[in-house]
Amino acid sequence: QDKFNESDDAMKLLIKMIKQKNYLKQGCLQSLSFAVTNHSKNCIKLIENGGLKTIFGEFMNRKKIKKKYKKDHDKDKIEEYLCCIMVHLFCNLSDVNLVRLMNKFKEKDYAKIDRLIELHTK
Repeated sequence: QDKFNESDDAMKLLIKMIKQKNYLKQGCLQSLSFAVTNHSKNCIKLIENGGLKTIFGEFMNRKKIKKKYKKDHDKDKIEEYLCCIMVHLFCNLSDVNLVRLMNKFKEKDYAKIDRLIELHTK
């Protein structure tokens, strides 16, 4: 995790590959989940590199996985990685970054909280 934090491009590259929505997405989310686990510097770096938009975009994505990626992606695992990332962001952020994270949940009439409840009842 420290090596990941030392790299200038690692976080940007992971976020870019998640945005491309190709067969690498699940592996990138798993790597990102590992990178932010109990590591506040990586959590801050994720926020600074615009990762909130990407993470919440994937979190709110209710579409089915494309047929050609079906064998490579497991929707439940992707949701698990996204929830894990959010938990560690809440645990490791403070000040302005924590406020930015909390404000993401207030957007669009609390739609993200509805999504969390939907996942909880699953």
